[in-house]
This record gives sequence, C-alpha cells and structure tokens, in this order.
Amino acid sequence: MSARPQALLTIVALVLIAIVPLLLEANLGADVGPGSTGAAVGLVLVVIALSGARLSWLIAAGERRLVELSLWLFVYVFLGLAPLVQIQLGRYPGTTPGVLPRFNLEAAGIVLGGSVALVIGLLMVRRRDRAGAQESHVPVVTVRRARGLACAAVLLLAYYVLRVGPAALLASRAALDDAAGGAWPDPTVRAVVGALTSMLPLVAAVALLQVERDELSRADARINSGLALVTMALLLIAVNPISSARYVFGTVLLGLLAGAGVLYSSKRRYQIVASGAIAALVLVFPVADAFRYSGRADLSFTGPVESLVTPDYDAFAQINNAAAYVHRYGPSNGRQALGVVLFWVPRSQWSGKPVDTGVLLAQQRGYKVTNLSAPLWAELYVNGGWGVLLAGMFALGAAARRADLLIRQTLQHRKAPGVLACILPFYLVLVLRGSLLQAMAYLVVICCSSVFVQRSGSGLGRLVRFAPVRRVRDSEEEQEARHQSAHLLS
Repeated sequence: MSARPQALLTIVALVLIAIVPLLLEANLGADVGPGSTGAAVGLVLVVIALSGARLSWLIAAGERRLVELSLWLFVYVFLGLAPLVQIQLGRYPGTTPGVLPRFNLEAAGIVLGGSVALVIGLLMVRRRDRAGAQESHVPVVTVRRARGLACAAVLLLAYYVLRVGPAALLASRAALDDAAGGAWPDPTVRAVVGALTSMLPLVAAVALLQVERDELSRADARINSGLALVTMALLLIAVNPISSARYVFGTVLLGLLAGAGVLYSSKRRYQIVASGAIAALVLVFPVADAFRYSGRADLSFTGPVESLVTPDYDAFAQINNAAAYVHRYGPSNGRQALGVVLFWVPRSQWSGKPVDTGVLLAQQRGYKVTNLSAPLWAELYVNGGWGVLLAGMFALGAAARRADLLIRQTLQHRKAPGVLACILPFYLVLVLRGSLLQAMAYLVVICCSSVFVQRSGSGLGRLVRFAPVRRVRDSEEEQEARHQSAHLLS
C-alpha cells in the first residue's frame, strides 16, 4: 500500500475517533450532569471508535462501498456522537421527555452489540466471496421499460398535483400533509401514494440517465433526454425542500446526481462525498427542516452540541425506550414485524394492525408527540430481544457487503452504479432511523421499480445483485484496488 492512503487513514481516524469527540466534550462546559461519565458513556465511546474506524477506512481506501458507508454514517452520528452529548448533559430531545437513565447502559449495549454483529456479517461475506469476485456484473437498462415507467410516473405526478393542489406544494410540509390527508384519509393509502409519486419518477429518471447512448439512434437519444428532463422537472416540483421530508428530498436529489455520474465516477469524488456527508448530518441536517411548519424558513443554528439534543437525534432515546418496553412487557415475538410485512393492508381493513414501533414506544411512555423514530436496533430488539437483534444485524452486514461488491465492480466500468444502487444507499438512512413500517412503502417501490427497468433475468437475482446482467472481466484498476484494500485490512 502506498504511503498516501496510509497517511489519509491516520488523519481521518484521528479526526473522527479523537478530535471530534474531544471538541464536543470541550463544548459541553459545566453542563455535564453528575455521574454522567459511567459505563454507558464508555460503551458509546467504543461505538464511536468502531464506526469512526470503519468510516476512516472507507474514506482512505477509496473503495466505493455505498451501502456500508450509509450504515456507518448513521451509527457514528446518530448512535455515537448524539448519545455522547445527551448522556453527559442529561438532556434528551424534547419529543422524548423523561428518558430513564437506568436503561442507558442497556441501550448502549444494544447499539454496540448490533454494530459488532454488523461488522461480523460484513467480514464473513468478504472472506466467502473473495474467490468468486473475479467477474463484474454491469447492469443494463431496458429502454422500452424505462420510457414506459417514465410516462406512467409523469401521469401519476400530474394526478397527484391536481388532488393536493399546486399551492400546497410550495406552502410548507404541514400544509402538504393536510392536503394529502384530505385527498387520501387512510394513512396506509396516503403512504403508498406518496411513495409512488416520489420514487417511481426518481427510478424512471435515473434509468433514462443510464441508458447506453451508443445503442440508440440520434432520434431515440433525443427522446430519452427530453423524457428524462420532463420527468426530473416534474419530480423536483413535487418533491422539493419546502414541502417534502428531508429524507425523501435528499434521496431524490442525491439519487439523480448519482445516476448522472456526478458523485461516484472517481475514487476522489467518492472520498469527498463520504467526508462531506459526516459534516452534513451534524451541521446541515437540522437546518434542512426549516419549512416544516411555515412557508418562511427558520434557519437558526445554535451549534453542534445543541443540534445533537434536538428531536432529529432521538435515535438513542428511542433505543432506551425500547429497552424499557421489553423490560416491562417482553418482546413482541414478531408482531411488529408482521405489521411491516403487511404494510400495504389499510387500517380500515385490519383494525388490529400494529402501529409503527416509534409510535408504540411513544405511547408506552405517554408522550404527547408519537410520530417518533425507531432505529433498526430498537425494531429488532422489540421484536425478539438479543437473539433477533444479533441475527438481524449480522444479516444486514452480509447483505450490505454483497451489494457493495457488485456496486464496486460496476463502478470500475461506469461512472454510476445500477439504478437501485444509485437510490437505495441514500434512502437506507431513513430505513435505519425507522420506523420500518413508515419506511416500507417507499422501500418496496424503489426496489420493485428498479428491478422492472432492468433487462431479462431472475427478478429476485437482479434485486439481490442490484440488477446485474452483463458480465465483464475485471480491469487492471479493479485488481489493483483489491490488492490495496487487502493490504489496508492487513
């Protein structure tokens, strides 16, 4: 391995594992609560070290592991930095009042245990698949299906705008929610409509951007370009930073940039995106909700310490509440998961349908605000305790590693990964934050429509492999990257 990546690894690790936590500690001042430096903080520091080390390696090595990057970004910021501040200050988000400190140690253990299982899953797949990693799978979009999906998406967007009214799209998020609630009173139907009108056009636009131009005539290329521009324009009107949720708008914007080959076309760009994402989640993410309740932006920013105790970072508090819930009632034995699997069944047809896990935890604590997150760690723990937590996180790590192997191979031959790989890594942050029931409609639409626009082959195989259809021998650059990565890991 050359000296430059090794030096970069050292610098990034020093910043993420030592300097950032120390700066946060220094800004806590005299507000640190009594007895706050106990075992829970120690486990949180281990979480920061683990996630910071993985992020440092991902940035320094330049391996474009897009799914794994999203995983560790979430762990580092939401389950590392945020609880470090919250536990020591004894202050938690205003939407989760009265967090029980006696469950902080168990909550930190849940985070750390799940994260360790995640690492094991990542490493096990790396070892098993090394022998079979000599061929790449390059996804190919079916032009006719991409155009058909785009036309359907445009019609659906027009219908959506007519039902909610154009004014609601530029008012505020609360105003749009009210308009959508009037048009589709059932929350399940409303969630499915929202997923279709945002993710279908996104998948169609990304697919059109990825059509191989050398396979088209000049006239067909113009048709594709025009249809892509129309789809993107309407999409960005319907999904905008004023009336749309931050996660949805972020997924749309970054997915389009990834599909256009802007974000990951080179190792250097990937490193810039990965480094900037960490700062964005701490500094930009809280401000991005400026239009939630009003058409006038509230861009107040009070610093990273104050930001990390806002409702945006309620993940650790909800894991604490999950530990309290299981301690009192026991695990749900898969009942919450059943609601996730059958998310598409309207509540009007299933009166006993489980509520979001975030809502369940809020209700058992008697909170006034129930629209809260439920991180994947909490979801798994509530469904089946430690066994389901460790098995679920191991499976997630294995799936992430397998997906990233195929994404990285594709990026050796193209400027952008496959359609699904352009979108899912960004939306994964919302899946990790939860609740799963709330995220499922969008996730299913993303996955199914991405499979639809790909060329022939097993639908399940294309989904698991992020739509591989063409096999190409690894380039010399791929072999050299693998050699450097193995050297880094050693």
